[in-house]
Amino acid sequence: MWVPKDNWLPASSFVEPVPIPEPAPFDEPQVGVCFNASWLPYIIGSLMQLIQPTTWATADPTALQGVLDNVQELLSRFGSAGDCVALSFRFTDACVLQYSTDGGETWSDTPGWDTFAPDCFTGPTGATGATGATGATGATGATGNTPQLRWNGCTFEVSLDNGSSWSAVSGFDIATLQGCLGGTPTIPTGVSTAQNACNIATWLSVQLLQSSMTSLATSIGAVATTLETGLALFGLAASWSGVGTIVFGAIEGFISVGVAIGETALNTAGSDAGLRDDLICAIYDAIKVDGYVTPTNFSAVLTNINGISYATPGIVGLLHDYVSDLGYPGVAAIQSEGTLVDGDCTDCEAWCYLYDFGTTSQQGWVIITGQDGSWAGDSWVSTNDSGGGGHSELDLGSGQTSGTILPTMSAEQIAIEYVCSSGTSDATHTSFVRFYTLPSTLVQGTDISTLITCDGSNHTLTLSAPAGTFNWVWIRLAVDGTGHTTRVRKVTFRGHGSNPIGMTNCT
Repeated sequence: MWVPKDNWLPASSFVEPVPIPEPAPFDEPQVGVCFNASWLPYIIGSLMQLIQPTTWATADPTALQGVLDNVQELLSRFGSAGDCVALSFRFTDACVLQYSTDGGETWSDTPGWDTFAPDCFTGPTGATGATGATGATGATGATGNTPQLRWNGCTFEVSLDNGSSWSAVSGFDIATLQGCLGGTPTIPTGVSTAQNACNIATWLSVQLLQSSMTSLATSIGAVATTLETGLALFGLAASWSGVGTIVFGAIEGFISVGVAIGETALNTAGSDAGLRDDLICAIYDAIKVDGYVTPTNFSAVLTNINGISYATPGIVGLLHDYVSDLGYPGVAAIQSEGTLVDGDCTDCEAWCYLYDFGTTSQQGWVIITGQDGSWAGDSWVSTNDSGGGGHSELDLGSGQTSGTILPTMSAEQIAIEYVCSSGTSDATHTSFVRFYTLPSTLVQGTDISTLITCDGSNHTLTLSAPAGTFNWVWIRLAVDGTGHTTRVRKVTFRGHGSNPIGMTNCT
């Protein structure tokens, strides 16, 4: 309180210690109030007086701890306050249920109403009775009783028997309503759906996830209390779009797991560009078709985040659980901020290039000079070893050392579609896939002798490509005994980013 005199000092709002209220802050009955969001930090600061033990008139340490716990719960409820929505409903003269979020200025149709409402509001047919004054609402009339609607907690219900019994309205739920009332960003003019998704994914990854980890690490380093750490995270949330965007329930789990992981690991993750890029791609891949996070694709966001590979145990789980605890409403309330970001998701896009020898000839691939194999018109086929080794061998290359059909490139994967006749892979003459940079530097070699299946059927062998760049590939398939053959029908390269070979021609 303010004391109107010179050199005044802050004083308690209470003249003397006050008695402890018997009910907890959220026992019934409750009251509600709405005010301008910019006042919330000051109100929270004022409420901090209640956390002072001297405020309460008790000498019982158990009672004092109980009221301080209640005060912290009260602070949490103020900290997670959401936007005030003047939600109104009405029926139109065409029997359409509409809602308004601006006090009746504008109205929107309730999604699912025209599809599901007819089945909800058809009452049982009664026995034919006398026609009443209006002919429509008689107790045993042909059309049954007039439907009644009500909110029960967070459920929209209908009664078909004058209020004797109630059931939830089919097709109407809070998640659907939240998806209609908020969290649907407008895609700016001139911005594609995919680019808008990239912008939002970039913003969520950098600001929501990595900034939160850095904030938590800072609090741990300063030996902050749980409440102080939560308020710091809450302050970060308040700087986004609405102070109610992060609930304290999500913060509590985030803090407890983050403390176990440790300050150093959190700081490292918070500044890790590789993790940031993985997060961007994980979210982008889940939302690129829609352009933003929706109730439908939110589960894919969680799945993709959980699928990220990261060296420090616990970090990915921490991020996944934090977003999961926020829920779709929490993420939806802040994602519009991301439309102002200029993201780059080029490296998130997958590419592939297919060499199909059965449809477009040899496509520049050749048998390595001095080695075995030949072009069979629809595939590359092994021949009896020219050195007399008593086996059949195919040595296929992407060009020769003097020139190549491949640019200097990197890829993540190579897939080889082949057929090996009945027999066994040659244990003496190794089968392999080798990646080179010209003229003869070996980047990676993989022995595939035990990976080849020889049963006369089509098979696809998929291998990881090297981490470094290459521009020449040598594929060798060797089979025991002359007369047995192997054929290579297709070779496919896959990666992310810009396609280094040409326009993507496969899926």
